[in-house]
Amino acid sequence: GGAPRPRESLVAMEELQKAKRERLEQMRKMGIGKFQKDEGQTDAMRQNVRDEDVRNKDPLSSKPSFDPWSPPHGWVGAPAVGSLVADVFVPSKTPLDERWSSRVPPERRYTPEDALRLASAAAGGRKVELVIDLTNSNRYYDPAAFEKKGAAHVKVACVGKDAPPDAVAVSRFVYEASKFLAERGRDGRGKNGVILVHCTHGFNRTGAALVHYMQRTRPWPKLNEHLAEFAAARPSSDAVPSSSAAERTPCGIYKPEYIQSLFDEYLERRFRTTAAPPLPAWKLESSPDEGGKAETDAPPLPDSAVPADDLFGASNPEYLATSATSRAPRPGGDAPIGSVSADAGGGALGDASRRTTAGGNLDGSRMHHDDVLGEVVFEGQAREIRNVVLWLCGQEGSRFPGSQPVSLARDNMHEVARREYHVTWKADGTRYMLLCMRDGAYLVDRKFAVRRVVVRFPAPLKTHGVATHNATLLDGEMVVDDLPDGSQRRRFLVYDCVAAFGEKLIDKPFVERYGIITKSVVDPRGAFLAEAGKSGSYDFSKEPFSVRRKDFAPLAGTEKFVREFIPKLTHECDGLIFQPSRARYENGTMPHLLKWKFTHLNSVDFLLRLDSRGAGDGKGAIPRLFVGGERETLVDVREPSGLFALRGSHEDGDGDEEHPGAGTERLRDVAADGSTLRDLDGRIVECAWDKVARFAFDDDSERKHESGAHSSGAWRYMRVRSDKDAPNFVTVYKHTLQSILDDITEDEIVDFVGETLSKRRSETADAGLGYAPPV
Repeated sequence: GGAPRPRESLVAMEELQKAKRERLEQMRKMGIGKFQKDEGQTDAMRQNVRDEDVRNKDPLSSKPSFDPWSPPHGWVGAPAVGSLVADVFVPSKTPLDERWSSRVPPERRYTPEDALRLASAAAGGRKVELVIDLTNSNRYYDPAAFEKKGAAHVKVACVGKDAPPDAVAVSRFVYEASKFLAERGRDGRGKNGVILVHCTHGFNRTGAALVHYMQRTRPWPKLNEHLAEFAAARPSSDAVPSSSAAERTPCGIYKPEYIQSLFDEYLERRFRTTAAPPLPAWKLESSPDEGGKAETDAPPLPDSAVPADDLFGASNPEYLATSATSRAPRPGGDAPIGSVSADAGGGALGDASRRTTAGGNLDGSRMHHDDVLGEVVFEGQAREIRNVVLWLCGQEGSRFPGSQPVSLARDNMHEVARREYHVTWKADGTRYMLLCMRDGAYLVDRKFAVRRVVVRFPAPLKTHGVATHNATLLDGEMVVDDLPDGSQRRRFLVYDCVAAFGEKLIDKPFVERYGIITKSVVDPRGAFLAEAGKSGSYDFSKEPFSVRRKDFAPLAGTEKFVREFIPKLTHECDGLIFQPSRARYENGTMPHLLKWKFTHLNSVDFLLRLDSRGAGDGKGAIPRLFVGGERETLVDVREPSGLFALRGSHEDGDGDEEHPGAGTERLRDVAADGSTLRDLDGRIVECAWDKVARFAFDDDSERKHESGAHSSGAWRYMRVRSDKDAPNFVTVYKHTLQSILDDITEDEIVDFVGETLSKRRSETADAGLGYAPPV
């Protein structure tokens, strides 16, 4: 018969596991094996013995020893639940199931069943439909205790102690709560269910999560008010049973670092009345089982220390059979669900604001336009942001939808003469779409990666009241200006508005979309910043970038841009953009949106891969350049040459004072930015064509033969495109190559535009945007 097939093995394993589960259930019902009870002793009798142990325990006796089932410090004295927050949340300490009962006085026990009952009472009888667990432990209870009562359970692990919830945890909390409420909705039959939120004690992590939620979902962030609202709903004791918040003693978040983290994140002025309250009395008490240490969560247990009757103990074969590759956490272990490593950029909230501002990096390092900005977003929310961007662009699929220009060459120059155009400079910055939502602003790059940035976008006051933008999509580029005094300034230049307040603008002409940038975005933001500058209500100096509308001019302004404006720019510029004045917004390659680049900066984005040809140490490896082909294939570049140079013909090869005689060999192996071929392997690299490159990797005679007559030149490396995950498509490459070979100079483009305008005669008046190029 031979070995069983994989499918047969899988079926057999499933049948075996099913049989084990049935046997365990039989044993439980029959009271045999590990389910066997001591003769003559009932459950009530055993519980009474445990209760007596708790009452007789002397807190001052002997040296404390570790007790895995001792409740977290302060848990017994902490009030179980608070009152309703934001009409949907009930803050709570963590429930502890029956396994902990022997260490908790009977009158202070708080099980999952108790939590559902008390939370419902706090919400006026509304049912708990979702439980969000913020603890960093999996030992407190089995989530099934909630699920079997009809309440869904979500784990959003937060470390606790001195670390407020990080960016990913906050992002996920807001996402999970918002998603739940959106799916359930209000059905018109009265108020719907509520969400129970708990950390260990229900004050600091719970409070931070709920304040973040209020900041991100209400029309306008009011941090001081939201902190006070939570404090009123979560007093330090439950001595006053009244549901009236006014009759309770406020407490709320009592850790100063948690409160400060919120102000660091939202950049709002802190009122003198917003002070951290004193520690609750139950938190000041020392725990003998912990030797006086105030642990935030129950410490993790090794498998050997888990009690025999524990759900996740060694006597449970289903737990032991759990796949090692399972995404579920190891109960008792210290790896939280949904955790994000530091390498992934999780980080504490507010860190991004403290590391960099529009005016510079706080550590004194130089800024670059492709610096990674903002905070990591929970993937579920990032997916929703991508979907919103695609919907607002009227686009399907899963790729970045922004419009892309084509290179200006002699075969499409006539487009400039055929239709009305506006012109602007082509900044050599980093392309982003910026989605302004009520819960924050999101940078979306060309890899379709999403990061949240702390930048405030007020809506027009007359039409929207005191509110932030919601579902407004801007298109632009990030630049860094190197100012004459040696300082730097990071700016986001907005050149298009794809949607405003959920209204798609893609079918409106460019001149109308451009006007909306000023009316709906720039002017309201400018008025808000002017007021904040006077009152100090918002510290915009800590935003990671400033925001400006990019300047456009009628086509007649082309010469002034080339001769006067571009030479005075303090950030990188590589040419001009010709924008059709009456065109709709098109996703992907837009044939009539044209880019002209200075000859030495006309470039292609390739994928570089090393062909080692058996060279295990990487020496002698030949770089090969690829562009994208049909059906996600790669096309090997061979025109005008497939050769690659780390440095160009304009770069000196005669050595220098520090490396005399190094010249050719050194320049051949290391780029100006210090990159080597090994560094660039597998990366997207921007390259310009160099007709006489002297330091090309041309060892391979086969490659030189393939390259043909143009083998004296090479593609010169410029930089890594860290904002892209794919090379230019083959058609883009071919058109850019034609543009390179056509070699249209700045004098030619100025003359061509001048001739075009003179031929139009009566049509020379372009649609005005109320702007003339700066002098």
